[in-house]
Order: sequence, then structure tokens, then C-alpha cells
Amino acid sequence: MRRVLKWTVIALGSLVAVVLIAVVAVYITSSSRLNRKHSVPTEQLVVTAPPSVEHGRHLAVAIGKCVDCHGADLGGTMFIDDAPLGRFYAANLTGGSGSPLAHYTDADILRILRHGVRPDGSAVLFMPSQEFTYFSDADVADLIAYLRSVPHVDREPVPSTVGPVGRALYLKGDLPLVPADLIDHAAARPVAPVPGPTVEYGAYLVTVGGCKGCHGPSLAGGHV
Repeated sequence: MRRVLKWTVIALGSLVAVVLIAVVAVYITSSSRLNRKHSVPTEQLVVTAPPSVEHGRHLAVAIGKCVDCHGADLGGTMFIDDAPLGRFYAANLTGGSGSPLAHYTDADILRILRHGVRPDGSAVLFMPSQEFTYFSDADVADLIAYLRSVPHVDREPVPSTVGPVGRALYLKGDLPLVPADLIDHAAARPVAPVPGPTVEYGAYLVTVGGCKGCHGPSLAGGHV
């Protein structure tokens, strides 16, 4: 009986040790990938008409759905609260106290939208830049003009945290946590079709609006 108990304790201790080693490995590997810097080309917007604030509002609310994560006032809020997966806070986009837009240039905002990378080279988390990367220069200019126009909200940022399950899923490739990993940063930006009731413009809206993120590349549906 004592021998059985002894080996049971040894087996349980070994199992705990293996689990601890695995957790430490996941944290070290994921932290290295999450914290690495990204070098992306500097881009400038090329537009031929003055930006439209109203169209920018439409893009932020109905197409890009910025308000879903950043809040109705765009002042930033927590949009995922799940300790094992992570707690994720969207930034304050209003230019008020605590907002990075207070000191971001248009090129900085363009880099985050299209590349998912901040001015210091760090990657944003969970922002669908892999879809926003296809926004045309004109639409990005309109979106930036709208963001610059909204009332300032003073709300200090709260750091996001990634839980053990989120880290494991990210390393496994099942969680698109870092959009910068999914983007061809050297690719030429496509020219958006002329707005109108056409298949081409509809396909553009489906792409930049993130429909494929849930419904799949072919829109055939499936597990999210």
C-alpha cells in the first residue's frame, strides 16, 4: 500500500512539474512573439478630394465598426473580459486625455489601420488591421478626418492582458491576436472601386468590413 501511495505521489508530482514547465514555456514563447517589434514601410495618404467627415463617420460606425470595441463615444473600453483568454481594452480614439491620437500623426494612424503597428514598432492586439489593410487612401483620409472631429473624452488607457488560454491558442494559430503577423506589409494597396451598387464595391465593403473574419474567405460560413 505504501509503495502504491509513493508511486502515486511521484506520478502526480511529475504531472504537476510537466504542466508547470508547459505553462512557463507558453508564457516565454508567447511573450517573445507578442513583444517583438515590427518594421513596416512609411506610407502617406494620396487623395484628390477634401476628406468627408460624414463618410468617415459611416466607415467608423457601419463598416469598420470601430464603436463595437472602442465604445459609442470612441473613448475606449474593455471589449473582452475573460481571465483565461485575456482582458482586452480598446484605445481612446478621441484625442482627449489618455488618447494616443492626441500626438499621433495621420501617418501613425495609417500605420495602425493598415499594418497593426504603433509608431514605436509594437503590435496592437485584436484590431482587425488584416482587413483594414485594404482600405483605400480616400476612405482612410475620411476615417481620420472623422476621428479628429469627435468630441474629446478624457479616459486613461488600461493595459490589455493575455491569459494562458489566449496565449496557447495564439501559439497554436487559432487566435488572430496579432494582426501584424497576418499582413503582407510590402504589398501594394489596392485602389477601391467607385462607390455604387456594384459587385466590385460590394466585395470591397465585405473585405474591409470584416465579414470574412467570421464567415470565412469564401463567405461559406463555418466555425468561428
